Amino acid sequence: MRWNRLSHRVGAAVIAITGAAAVSSAGQAATLVSLSGRLEPPPVTASPRNPRQPVASPRSTKQPVATPRSAGIPCVKYLAKNHTYRSIWAYTTDDLGRPHQAQAGNLTSQTQRRSKCEQEVGQWGGPNHQGGHMIAATLKGTSQRANLVPVTTQVNLTLMKAFENQAKRCLSTPNRQVLNYTTTAFYKRNDSGVVPDHLTMSMVIQRDRDQNKRGLVTMAFRNIAYGKGPMKTMVNRMKDAAREAGCAAS
Repeated sequence: MRWNRLSHRVGAAVIAITGAAAVSSAGQAATLVSLSGRLEPPPVTASPRNPRQPVASPRSTKQPVATPRSAGIPCVKYLAKNHTYRSIWAYTTDDLGRPHQAQAGNLTSQTQRRSKCEQEVGQWGGPNHQGGHMIAATLKGTSQRANLVPVTTQVNLTLMKAFENQAKRCLSTPNRQVLNYTTTAFYKRNDSGVVPDHLTMSMVIQRDRDQNKRGLVTMAFRNIAYGKGPMKTMVNRMKDAAREAGCAAS
């Protein structure tokens, strides 16, 4: 699996603000904040040397096939291959039919109906796993399989939730928009399992509806049972990232 310079080691944390970088110890999430210039967000993450250049997923060269808004997506391990389901936001599967990417163009918040599929997806991961929303139900993410992947309890309730809360803080800040909110799930190479090996989350924060005032925030992490110490450090970095991007602090 190909990684860019930001995420050669998913366990390393990097924060870069208008060119300045700080590196922390292993066991952290990778976070990038850039507040200078016009940024076009990538589907997964961006190179810290060139935030304009997206890094595409190597999983498949096939183009996903879009479908009309779906009234019901089956709760099965493998959905249609290389397919894009639409239920408010867009949810794309990989070449095996596993959820690969969820994206909201212009993010808004509103809680959606929950489903039993969350529990079923969590059971596929075994003990200490939950059915995690790639886009939170409180951010209009569907509780159907296309938006659900088995993640550890620590990842779901701490890391992903921290990123979601950061987005909500930005939405509650006057004259701020959250664009291209994206979560991408990566699976082990040559493995047909449904539990992601690691995930990335990214969003673009735009100020005053001005494309020249955009900040890109990304985070990458392993799908493992983190300890309290590393998680606390990652959450604090997420709060710092929100402030640097001009969003309301928690």
